[in-house]
Amino acid sequence: MATLEDYALKSLHLAKMTGVMMGVHAIRDAFLLMHTGVGCKYKTASQIAQHDWATHPNKKEGWTQVGDRAVIKGSADRIGVFARSWADRRNPGFMAVVSALFLELTGEDFSDAVKKAAAEDDFPCPMEFISTGGAVGDFFTGYGEMLLSVSRSIDWDTEEKRAGEVSIMGHMFTRYEADQRADVAQIKGLLKALGLAAGPIFFSGSDYADLSRAGGSEHNLAFPYASKRVSRRLKKITGREWSPVHLPIGIEGTSRWLREVAEVTGADKGRCESYIETQSRKVRDQASKIRERYAGQAVAVIADAPLAAGLCSMLDEFGFRPMFVGLRDQSLGNEKLFRDWLAKDGVELPAEAEVIVRPSLNQIRDRFITMVEERNISGVFASSTDLNLFQNLPMRRYQPWQVQVGFPTTHYHVTYAIPTFGYAGVVSMAQRILDRLLNGHA
Repeated sequence: MATLEDYALKSLHLAKMTGVMMGVHAIRDAFLLMHTGVGCKYKTASQIAQHDWATHPNKKEGWTQVGDRAVIKGSADRIGVFARSWADRRNPGFMAVVSALFLELTGEDFSDAVKKAAAEDDFPCPMEFISTGGAVGDFFTGYGEMLLSVSRSIDWDTEEKRAGEVSIMGHMFTRYEADQRADVAQIKGLLKALGLAAGPIFFSGSDYADLSRAGGSEHNLAFPYASKRVSRRLKKITGREWSPVHLPIGIEGTSRWLREVAEVTGADKGRCESYIETQSRKVRDQASKIRERYAGQAVAVIADAPLAAGLCSMLDEFGFRPMFVGLRDQSLGNEKLFRDWLAKDGVELPAEAEVIVRPSLNQIRDRFITMVEERNISGVFASSTDLNLFQNLPMRRYQPWQVQVGFPTTHYHVTYAIPTFGYAGVVSMAQRILDRLLNGHA
């Protein structure tokens, strides 16, 4: 039965259109054409613009400006005209077209209109229609649909295979700032340590031309943002298996990621274990400074299931106790995925820890007033949406220390490499946490 909580505004209350926009944003020369009314274009870009100070999303989006008259007479014929106009102005490598629910309810075939426009001999780039009308799906569903749309435009039947090259589907790339760039560099560095080469990474801020080379990669990996549903459809589109791997976060998480990749690619396992031993020992020594002084502190993590699992595993290595976990997604696997990954990393949450799926902002706020006042929570890892809840709480003198993670992070911007992935990510996160503990503010 439905409850008031079911209708409450969630921690991540973003729909498919914003997820598609994020996917477009993550391809340097992609373009989004919104077949919508006046309001939708602002909703898709405002949070990304605050999150990414390096590249503004408005530079790669346009709209058909559908008004009442177009709805009555039929609006589908506007798509081809506007697609051509924007393609001539922006020269994109790939164009995605989305629509709004009120237009899809008119019954016009927008998908067919996009196909006809894209089929013109001189149309300069691949173009795909992605339906975003209605309340079905979430932010990550839209991101996954963008993965599938780009995949459909690529030639996967090439006979040329580049030995040792690995293509990756489902990397969540949300901005062009140095932290996200650093995570891409970590992925490439970890593959290099195994004697492999990084091929196209969907998505990583590269151009479409780079992504179109994926058909020549020898190996294929699927990060968790290419959910099981997306991976099944990818297999049909590409004709190849996409081996699932988790995120390389934390010492144990990164080590397990390396072993998983070595297993599916046939990389030298001796070389893998030697690298793990060397790096793990060095990083444990660096991270021990936090464990020696702050072990036992209770923390909260509010993130999507893959990121939450990686963070909780890392925090356990620092000696913290995750006592409250809010899983923000509804399409990636939620609690089962979260707990399965923790178990694989050998991590078990405290018996009294709470795990809540898709918590509302109201629920987070109410729980934290109690938990922080009772001194049951010392630190919080969450997006700026969640952390904004704590700015004016009545128990301000009990404010927990805060670390911004996930999307959006509007009060955390970086100018130099601070990764979350890999062994370097452990050291970076240790420093971020230490800064908060010593300074006492976010």
